[in-house]
Amino acid sequence: MHQKPENLLSQTQLAASLGVSSRTVQRYVRLGKIPVHRIGPVPVFRWSEVAAALSLGEGPGRSQTP
Repeated sequence: MHQKPENLLSQTQLAASLGVSSRTVQRYVRLGKIPVHRIGPVPVFRWSEVAAALSLGEGPGRSQTP
């Protein structure tokens, strides 16, 4: 059985989902708090990996802040 591919989030989309600024996302990446993938020079994120790294609930739109 094939698994549905997970959508990738841009830095701006991830920041909005987390309720933080893009600079905060950059800081999390620099500090190694969240995993990042790159498509060329562009950073992209998988929500499931970020949620696991920050111990968040499932999916964007959760109510707590990291």
